Amino acid sequence: MDKLVSVVIPCYNSYVFLPRLFDCLLAQSYKKLEIIAVNDGSTDQTNELFDVYKSKFINNNIDFIVIDQGNSGQAVAINQALKVFRGEYITWIDSDDWLENDAIELKYRYLEENSKLGFVRTDVAMYKYPDYENVTGLFSDNRDFKSTNIFMDLILEKNVYFCPGGYLVRTSSLLDVLPGRHIIESRAGQNWQLLLPLAEKYECGYIDKPLFNYLVRDSSHSHSVTDLDEKIKRCQIHKQLILNILSNLNVDYNFYEKILNTKYRNMIISLCYQYGDLDKFRLEFKKLGSKGFKNYLRLIVLLLKVKLGVFR
Repeated sequence: MDKLVSVVIPCYNSYVFLPRLFDCLLAQSYKKLEIIAVNDGSTDQTNELFDVYKSKFINNNIDFIVIDQGNSGQAVAINQALKVFRGEYITWIDSDDWLENDAIELKYRYLEENSKLGFVRTDVAMYKYPDYENVTGLFSDNRDFKSTNIFMDLILEKNVYFCPGGYLVRTSSLLDVLPGRHIIESRAGQNWQLLLPLAEKYECGYIDKPLFNYLVRDSSHSHSVTDLDEKIKRCQIHKQLILNILSNLNVDYNFYEKILNTKYRNMIISLCYQYGDLDKFRLEFKKLGSKGFKNYLRLIVLLLKVKLGVFR
């Protein structure tokens, strides 16, 4: 007998994007679904859209649950859904992305056939808003998804992605690492809080097919910050979030703290170079234990650009 799959969708002012996602869920070849939409204080017509689609889901024998909350962010929305979801598998999807029609079935069958795996990911196709027709690339174009042990990859953000709709998670594995059905609540996001505990204990499978579609939008939360100080602040918030997660896992905290310090200093140095901020570059450069040839070269180039009055 097919098992229930829960699909969690945090929604904030998603009226324009949700029909594509809802339609793809109605068209899924796998039908035993539970849809949990968490309205994160939307001020547009998102709630009216829920009313339109509720009957459509019911007519297709799909449970459709709506949870309302004041605008608190996606992590809080995920926690709301974690309290009530009933599926033996779970996925969570950003409201502006969508799935191929066989996505849930293929991931579900894969995990049913590979009982030792805690979760599975697929390749991802990218689209540039507002063009929904032309794929701009695949995530696999510059990533190697062969590894099933992705914990360190998540820490380093190497050969992984954080688009949640590409993953399907076995509920027994999720509740094993999150028995309280609760993640750290942060405006920095929700995916590290779910994926890191899973990857620390369970292997992740891979389906070499783009079953998930990711919409790149300049106005989205992850792409909207353009100020250097704000980007540096975001790096620092992300680092602290990961450290907070690691503090609750059975890992060598000091080991990973050193790795993260180096990672984010290099990221900030790269940002300072891009923005031509020599003072901030020097500040972070001094903190690095191993400077690296690339950073020395950047320092020389940046010094020359400042001297010549040329800024990036």
